[in-house]
Amino acid sequence: MASIAFPLGTLAFVAAMVRGGEIPTAPLVLYAVGAVPVAFRAFVPEAALDLGLVTLAVGIGWLAIWLFNSSRRIETWATPMTPALQHTGA
Repeated sequence: MASIAFPLGTLAFVAAMVRGGEIPTAPLVLYAVGAVPVAFRAFVPEAALDLGLVTLAVGIGWLAIWLFNSSRRIETWATPMTPALQHTGA
């Protein structure tokens, strides 16, 4: 079951991120390609699994660096505090 859920979830995640258009496509492709041999680890040779793990790690690392570098531009919601939560100073 996990061998089916993992690649389907990975492909859904990558498709959503590509469709959003905000994240670079190259690390997403590396992530998706690397996830395939990892998902089917029982059916692939050890060398293919190792190459898949390295590819997956490079894709995730690239995404992490991109997210860290772009975090300066992320805007958060400015939710005003309700009167019951405001500090009165007393």
